[in-house]
Formats: sequence, structure tokens, C-alpha cells
Amino acid sequence: MKALILAGGLGTRLQPVLRDRPKPMAPVKGKPFLDCQIDQLRAYGLSDIVLYVGHLAYYIWNYFGNGRARLLGFEEKVESGPGWIKSGIYVLEPTILDFMPTSAVVSVEKEIFLQILERNLHLFGYPVQGFFVDIGTPRGYYRFCRHIEKQAQ
Repeated sequence: MKALILAGGLGTRLQPVLRDRPKPMAPVKGKPFLDCQIDQLRAYGLSDIVLYVGHLAYYIWNYFGNGRARLLGFEEKVESGPGWIKSGIYVLEPTILDFMPTSAVVSVEKEIFLQILERNLHLFGYPVQGFFVDIGTPRGYYRFCRHIEKQAQ
């Protein structure tokens, strides 16, 4: 299995807080949020992690350029309605990456997943219980930082 993290959105709602860095590089306890996500995936046994990047990608390239992840491209996150939440993290069979171009901007949800379904392959959602917060707003970002601080105590 491979894990895919969508890390290329513009993060416009969080820009008043982050200013010149992409949302995945928002500092949380001294390291980027994206690094926290990768650590959590590795704790669950996923070591082959693909980052789908774009906006201000050089920040991510500079930080993760040590071979920690394979970097491809990006697409901006779309707001979800009530119900299931897209977290931007997907666990996929490695062959799914064959659908993704390495030099073009595509939407994973709108283009790649559609190609998979058109080929009669399967996609599944998995309900996860527990804490979730969208760090895409200043309020959500600060809430997540407080949550991490409490866990560390």
C-alpha cells in the first residue's frame, strides 16, 4: 500500500497566519504539519508516502528533498459539504499512481478517481473515529496546535 497526501492547495483561508509558506508547512510544535502527518502514517506502518504538491512547492521540496517522500504535483482542495470529510490523505494500491502524471496539474478527486471508476476499479471510504480538525482556517489551525500541546503534557 502507498499513502497519498494532497499537499498542494493554495491555503488562502490560512494565509493571514502563514503569509509566505504553504499550509502543509504550517508549524506545529516546531515542525511542519505535513511532517506530523507523515509521522502518523509511518506509525501505522505506511512507509511509501507520496506527496502531491504545487503551490509554493519549493518549501516542501526543500524540507522533504532528502528522499523522505516522492513528490508529484497538486490540485486545490474543494470544500466538502456535511457528512463524510475528505482529509486529503489516501491509502492506495501502488498501481493507482500509474494513473497520475508527474508533470501536469490534475485533480485527484475529479480526474484520477474518475478514471479509476471508469475502468470499473473500486474506491472505498473508511470512517475514522476520533479527533479531526481542518487546519485550513486560523481558528482550526490554532485549535490543532492546542490539541497537540495538550497531548504532549
